Amino acid sequence: MESLAKSYEPKKYEDDIYESWEKSGLFNPDVCIEKGITTEDSKPFIIVLPPPNVTGTLHMGHAAMLAIEDVMIRYHRMKGDKTLWVPGTDHAAVATESKVEKMLIDSGEFKKPKEELGREKFLERVNQFAQESHDTIVNQSKKMGSSLDWSREAFTLDDKRNLSVKTVFKKMYEDGLIYRGYRVINWSVKGQSTCSDDELVHIERPAKMYYFKYHKDFPITIATTRPETKLGDTAVAVNPTGKYQKYIGQEFEVTDVGQKGHILKIKIISDEHVDESFGTGALGVTPAHSPVDFEMYLKQKALGNDIGLIQVIGEDGKMTSNAGSEYVGLSVEEAREKFVNYLRVEGLLEKEEDIMQNVGTSDRFKDVVEPLPKTQWFVDVNKKFRVQSSEFTGKLELNDVKEGEEYSLKELMQKVVTTGQIKIVPERFDKVYFNWIDNLRDWCISRQIWYGHQIPVWYKKLRKPLKVTLFRHGESEANVQKIGAGHMDTPLTDYGRQQAKDLSANIKESDFEYVYSSDLNRAVDTAKILFDKYKTLEIKCDSRLREIDFGVLTGQSGEELSKYREIGFPEGESYHDVKNRMVSFLSEISEKDKNNVAIVAHSGTWKVLEHIANKQPLDSSLLNQSAERKPYNYTIDELIYVGVDAPEGDGWTQDPDTLDTWFSAGLWTFSVFDYPNLDSQDLKNFHPTSVLETGYDILFFWVARMILMTTYTLGQVPFETVYLHGLVRDEQGRKMSKSLGNIINPLDMIDKYGTDATRLSLLLGSTPGNDMKLSEEKIGGFRNFANKLWNMARFIEMTLEAEEKKLVKDISLPEAKTLSDKWILQKLNEVSNVVVNNLDSMNLSYAGEKLRDFTWNDLADWYLEIAKIEPSFALSDVKVMDDKGASAGKGSKSEILNYALNTVLKLWHPFMPFVTEAIW
Repeated sequence: MESLAKSYEPKKYEDDIYESWEKSGLFNPDVCIEKGITTEDSKPFIIVLPPPNVTGTLHMGHAAMLAIEDVMIRYHRMKGDKTLWVPGTDHAAVATESKVEKMLIDSGEFKKPKEELGREKFLERVNQFAQESHDTIVNQSKKMGSSLDWSREAFTLDDKRNLSVKTVFKKMYEDGLIYRGYRVINWSVKGQSTCSDDELVHIERPAKMYYFKYHKDFPITIATTRPETKLGDTAVAVNPTGKYQKYIGQEFEVTDVGQKGHILKIKIISDEHVDESFGTGALGVTPAHSPVDFEMYLKQKALGNDIGLIQVIGEDGKMTSNAGSEYVGLSVEEAREKFVNYLRVEGLLEKEEDIMQNVGTSDRFKDVVEPLPKTQWFVDVNKKFRVQSSEFTGKLELNDVKEGEEYSLKELMQKVVTTGQIKIVPERFDKVYFNWIDNLRDWCISRQIWYGHQIPVWYKKLRKPLKVTLFRHGESEANVQKIGAGHMDTPLTDYGRQQAKDLSANIKESDFEYVYSSDLNRAVDTAKILFDKYKTLEIKCDSRLREIDFGVLTGQSGEELSKYREIGFPEGESYHDVKNRMVSFLSEISEKDKNNVAIVAHSGTWKVLEHIANKQPLDSSLLNQSAERKPYNYTIDELIYVGVDAPEGDGWTQDPDTLDTWFSAGLWTFSVFDYPNLDSQDLKNFHPTSVLETGYDILFFWVARMILMTTYTLGQVPFETVYLHGLVRDEQGRKMSKSLGNIINPLDMIDKYGTDATRLSLLLGSTPGNDMKLSEEKIGGFRNFANKLWNMARFIEMTLEAEEKKLVKDISLPEAKTLSDKWILQKLNEVSNVVVNNLDSMNLSYAGEKLRDFTWNDLADWYLEIAKIEPSFALSDVKVMDDKGASAGKGSKSEILNYALNTVLKLWHPFMPFVTEAIW
């Protein structure tokens, strides 16, 4: 090998070294197995990179993440573990879309880019920007020395991940965990999109609390910070045992609310959550503009007391006509001022208080969100479902969870942490995690943006309502035996034929224009009895109207079948399969000119028609029922299809909304391994992953949702350990921002001081869960350390060359000849154990600090200096003199120096891969 240069200049080495690593293929565990570096049976160690957003470039927080994860990966790879680090990037949905939109406006090319370009052309611009950002991020990641397996790189919006997303959406929908509902959501007027609860940034600001009555004759004073919403009040809630209990159940028609002629009907309702010590002890209920009030509305409705809902603020942030003629079109602020002035003039305003108020703002758009009622898609986190074995592994791998037991998503998220199956580092974040889950509401997953995974739901508005009458076939022999016939043919009994004859007596030829029957004999025979006498009505058979296929359970008892009704029958169908073929059938016949249809089919057909037409959930409450032998009448004006691929036929329109970016991010640990491809060897070999290393600031956004999605989808945990790093702040502890001018660019630091110095500055002094301070001076200090290591290696190399020796890579532990030799070897052994033990327990900073102390103080400053003057034979009486009378043994410690250098380079390599590789 060539002798080391006089000084270490990172720029001369780093790019070439990384290129050589890539060419070796050793970042890929498959190559490591081929070359005998590890084996198929070796312990796996897997990390999936938290995918950086394609909104720009990497910052110091990303650099810290890359440095920490690369230390873990390189260490385990050196141990011989089957090690994999999967790279990828995140499409970041609204963040990327809004950035591109702003860029296009700022360029002067467009005023309203989305309107002017249209969806397809606009998305082309976004994709172009995302690709450019991706390329920059990949280059930056390589500059950081990240030993990622680039052959497995993924993107959250690529085709494979899109298939994963659609598959999981469909699965959750069919299990009743995704639903479309009308609820109060957080609405960004500026962004014209919903925001989830976790995307809100709460800020404190001055506000006023107003105390007033709706009318002078109204008996109760209410208090609010948002008087403009009171134009849409429908009730006043009071404590059931409080001072207003005598009014509970009364309804008041209140006139002249906010303006002359504006009438509200206000019911007095009881709610135990009303705090009598707050405000006036009574709460004006605005179901349309408060999530809390909306829940009261639902609660009252369930009790048979519909208090109603009045929306007075629109999506544009302006007052609607429901607010009254004098308010329509006003902004919220204008309406508030007008309403308060009206209260003053009418003598209804009793007092005003200055308070500090927490308000939710959109993290992305920075505006105060409006609670508005909208139909959106949600994940139900409280609904219990039967946990099943993984379709991939065939088993359930969750501690203390048995197949068939019922859990909610929230309960599974809690279970895997309470049982220790997932460990959070540092442990204090357990409490934060559980507190978040306790307060978790249904997750609104639909977004009114274009860039992202379009919701895999299609709607078909029928040209005219389809009028369907369903007849269940007459009693069959299988019915008598109380077994499930499914697709098996079973004849009608005599009683079954009589049932059909009795039904036919009430049928007129003019009632129907088409007759369709399942092609199974029991249905066909029933149809003939019902309709054969009418020459104008031709019976058309269609296999899509068949009973559900019970698969291997065909012929089994109803009791046995009941265990599978909600989850689907082995080697048979689920009721959602029946629904999909039924939707296909209805879509096709809806294209005909006439719309009065008779269907003769089965109990399973009836169940899905109840779901399609009457919106009944396909759960146990419906699925455990059986259809009677009577006509069931339905009117259907719209069809909905949920699937991975678009439905067949014309007239279908896909839902224009996209999914919350955290939906796809939540699948990351298994979508990168090609789920739902059940033949994926990567999914088999590398899931669950070992560690998720990420910032504590996305514990809720991402970590919790990965646990939610993975435990549900695979019956596995996504990872065994969550390692949370803190924020990188400036030397004064401030957050880095453009406005403060304190941003430290990682690429600038790499260019100036080298990658290893930049990495060490982010690793040493950083502990899990705690923010760290960073300065350029700190990075410069670690450049000096890299130079120290280089100079030490150069001195050892020169020492060996003086003895006509070369550095040997594979050198055994040498014999200590002096006390100093024994001391340095003992210290080297001690620090090796400290580093290994602490890297095993992920105490990276402590391992690095102890190694730095040894390298600088013990080895470089102490032993190397002794090696210059101490003979190797210091304990011997033998003196070997050269021809000039000098001691030939002086400084001859080459083997120990060689061994110490090799060991130190190996220990430092995970932390400082470039300088150690250059020396090696």
